Amino acid sequence: MKRVSLLVAGLALACSGFSQVYQSDSVRFMSQIPLTDFPGAPTSGAGCYGYVSSSGREYVTMGLRNGTSVVDITNPIAPQQIAHIPGPNSLWHENVVMGDYCYSVSDGNGAIGIQVIDLSGVDGGAVNLAATYNGAAAMKPLSNVHTLQADPTTQRLFANGSNRGFVIFDASNPTNLVELGRWTTKYVHDSLIVNHTTGNWAGKQIAYLFCGTSGLYIVDITNPAQPITLGNTAYYPGAGNNTYCHSGSISPDLRFMMVNDEFDEGQNLTNSATTILVNVENLLLPERVGEFKSGINTIDHNSLLRDGFLYLSAYKAGVRIYNASNPLGMSEVGWLDTFPTATNDSSYDGNWGVYSLFPSKMVALSDINRGLFVVDPSEAIGLGAPVTSVDEGSTGVSINPRILRESDDQRIVMTGVQRGGVTFATKHQTNRPTRSSIAVTVEGRGLGDVRVKVRNWNTGLFESVRLFNVVPTADTSNTVSGLDVTKYLNAAGEVEVQVVATKASKTAPAFEFDVVRVEVAR
Repeated sequence: MKRVSLLVAGLALACSGFSQVYQSDSVRFMSQIPLTDFPGAPTSGAGCYGYVSSSGREYVTMGLRNGTSVVDITNPIAPQQIAHIPGPNSLWHENVVMGDYCYSVSDGNGAIGIQVIDLSGVDGGAVNLAATYNGAAAMKPLSNVHTLQADPTTQRLFANGSNRGFVIFDASNPTNLVELGRWTTKYVHDSLIVNHTTGNWAGKQIAYLFCGTSGLYIVDITNPAQPITLGNTAYYPGAGNNTYCHSGSISPDLRFMMVNDEFDEGQNLTNSATTILVNVENLLLPERVGEFKSGINTIDHNSLLRDGFLYLSAYKAGVRIYNASNPLGMSEVGWLDTFPTATNDSSYDGNWGVYSLFPSKMVALSDINRGLFVVDPSEAIGLGAPVTSVDEGSTGVSINPRILRESDDQRIVMTGVQRGGVTFATKHQTNRPTRSSIAVTVEGRGLGDVRVKVRNWNTGLFESVRLFNVVPTADTSNTVSGLDVTKYLNAAGEVEVQVVATKASKTAPAFEFDVVRVEVAR
């Protein structure tokens, strides 16, 4: 299928008008595809997932009321629709990607099992429905599936909330799924699969099952034909059907499950979107040990954990980002509201899903009412204010601004022919509502001096704020902090940095820069 490009004029709204509509703190709006721009103008959006092709291009697989769309977000301000795979007319359309295949499901009347979508040719615009699985002839047909999870390590696919229960598949042949086993003790709304490699459960594949009104169940599925129920907890004792264990994320040390409960806010068990902390170190005796209350009157829905940050889709409050490096001491570090037209409340509109695992660190949001969003969480997760433009000056190279955000040894080698050195400038923009001071960090190597300048918006001139030496054998990092926001930050929230690198000699090696970062303190 051909690549369908959005009109450039329409995408100009991505960084202008639309960004002004959606309020945010430390999360930058990049672009949006409204529901009306998807094929068939579906009336609602559902879940989303991500895919990275062999060339490194980034794609979102977006669940819609009328099927699944594939969108290229490699350029986050100009997403391109690649393909649409029609599906049953359903509010619930979820999908997961494993290898080069997207597995898509729906729940409700007309559900047809699992659609297997081949993404291997997506860079060339080819996306195809490779198969539809609805069970072997001898089995009860598989139709409704509420959500899906996948485990690339064991090549297993997991169907949650299906009309056949929690079903485990061998997906080593992606277009020929083979059922390995089922767990039917409770209804399973969603699951999280972990292969334990250390400790008492080393060598075991464990399913953490989010079982709606029944709470959290932990099941050993190492032998999928004979699942073994280990432990469970109804983390709101006595609350009965007023709770709904919806989904969750687990800390890297496998100690804490961060549970999203979909009913507790609406049933007055808590007064704001609340993440429940369950200690799951002992798989036989999971225990509630804490909670994080956001203070926002809304419902938490789905979450993903990456690099110590929890990305939460929170319905009418959009996406919320929490620092979860210490799950028992979480704090909110940023947000973007995808539903700005009404006061937040405990109803089901707004941000349904979030996908935060792209190499670029861009985040995709699937919204029930407003389609697909792409946002940049850089400022929320400690990578500084996003770079909005680069003046490459005398560097002689094309500078990818994403490379400059973090110290990761992805250096930009300055090949400019000037014998004395190179000069370039970067512009950064914060959207933090409160701003007390500015810090600028530059990291690089070479042989000579690096002078850091920042534009004084009152005079229009660059002013020197730091001079330091670099060597060719190792990166040197230097930070100047406490810079005056009244001079170096303009009304649009912009900071402009100029880097002037001067060689120690004509034959000195080329300069390489790993970081140019601006951090605006609250």
